[in-house]
Amino acid sequence: MPDGCDRCPGRDDGVDADDDGVPNGCDICPGGDDNVDSDGDGVPDACELLACQADLNANGSVDFEDLAVLLANFDAADPSRDEGDINGDGLIEIADLALLLSVFEETCP
Repeated sequence: MPDGCDRCPGRDDGVDADDDGVPNGCDICPGGDDNVDSDGDGVPDACELLACQADLNANGSVDFEDLAVLLANFDAADPSRDEGDINGDGLIEIADLALLLSVFEETCP
């Protein structure tokens, strides 16, 4: 519903099914939090393909270079996704390694 604080011009602001603060009419990633974008690429983390999240050096594929980045930063304090925090929990640990290995040799479109 348009008002002085219209977050979604031309669309209904009244419904936000996933409670991410973004009305359904403008929701980029329904079911996920549009406000979390760890790599700053404009695509919410919940909408990125796992292979793209695990492509730490952004060369288009998950490979040994990405594995090396993750291992070099293993247990780092306050890491970024680019350093290997694939699941975004603020740690680089076995869970991130398992995610990377689950998409090893996949490409990121």
